[in-house]
Amino acid sequence: MFVSSFSLRHFLNDIIIQRLNKQLLVQSIIRYQSQLNIDQSLNANEQELGLFKHFHINEQTQQRLKG
Repeated sequence: MFVSSFSLRHFLNDIIIQRLNKQLLVQSIIRYQSQLNIDQSLNANEQELGLFKHFHINEQTQQRLKG
């Protein structure tokens, strides 16, 4: 079977492009997951900073605020 150099190059280019697309997709997913983890960490830290224990509020007032 005869295969022209053009069709072979086209075939190889398609393989390279598919591989690059998969690499880009994986990198995008990793970046997205990393950003989610950073956002979740920031939210957890913000919630921790807002706890009553960080302020001079007596227990009775804290209970009223929670209720």
